[in-house]
Amino acid sequence: PTATLLMIDTDRFKDINDLYGHPAGDSVLRKIGKILGESVRGIDAAGRYGGDEFGILLTGTKLADAMIVADRIRRRVAEAEFDIGLSAGCTISIGAAELGREMEVTRDWILQADVALYRAKQTGRNQTATLAAA
Repeated sequence: PTATLLMIDTDRFKDINDLYGHPAGDSVLRKIGKILGESVRGIDAAGRYGGDEFGILLTGTKLADAMIVADRIRRRVAEAEFDIGLSAGCTISIGAAELGREMEVTRDWILQADVALYRAKQTGRNQTATLAAA
């Protein structure tokens, strides 16, 4: 079966909490969660992974198509208006990994998506990345 996992991290979330307070941070996470839920199909699964990270399982979706979805989600968050008055708005970084035969356990898949997410954050944030990208 084909599927792609997206790992999503809220960029500079600690700064949002520090500048605007934890209730504002919670509001940002709720808004991002709402955008994610509205951006996937009924056969997909989106949810909070922990802290300021989210995950999306795109069922029956190859990596190239998942990257289109990921970038659309990234743009929607960057263009969103947050009711807490974030002067610079809010952005997310996304790492993507397609399920591969070499993955023996789910943790291998999560790790690949997480490494791709780290790449997106290390190369400037507010972007999508895969392990395949150089």
